[in-house]
Amino acid sequence: MLERSDLILELPVVWPRHFDDVVSLAARFPRLRIVIDHLGKPPIGSPDMSGWADALETAAAFPNVYAKVSGLNIALSKPDWRVSDLRPSVETALACFGVDRLMCGSDWPYSLLNGEFDRVWGLTSQTLIDAAPEAADRLLGVNAAHIYRFTDPLCTS
Repeated sequence: MLERSDLILELPVVWPRHFDDVVSLAARFPRLRIVIDHLGKPPIGSPDMSGWADALETAAAFPNVYAKVSGLNIALSKPDWRVSDLRPSVETALACFGVDRLMCGSDWPYSLLNGEFDRVWGLTSQTLIDAAPEAADRLLGVNAAHIYRFTDPLCTS
């Protein structure tokens, strides 16, 4: 029904539990746009990052799967997290999805669990800008406007 109605299935994926579901759905419904929220909750700073990266790459092999960079600060236990803490996850996501199937999200209000909104948005967006400066406008808004099919010309510059 979602595929027929041209609606997006936005999934709050948590690695490793939900990645197989993403792959199954993407294969079964190739016209269904699927968005992986929070990059699938990467286990930032743990040895499990390689398993998460493999699962993300497998999901990204399907052209109807997209990912949202959001809520990464929640995965960090330290309150003084920095761009350098987010960079490995963002670089992996860029390698998997490229600059056209990745977007930034705020994860508000949950992102406030580990930082003030201005800091969370500022450092998350700065991580994307640093990783792909030539595609910053796409990653910070244009891709979301395209994927969600916003029609407001202010959203599609």
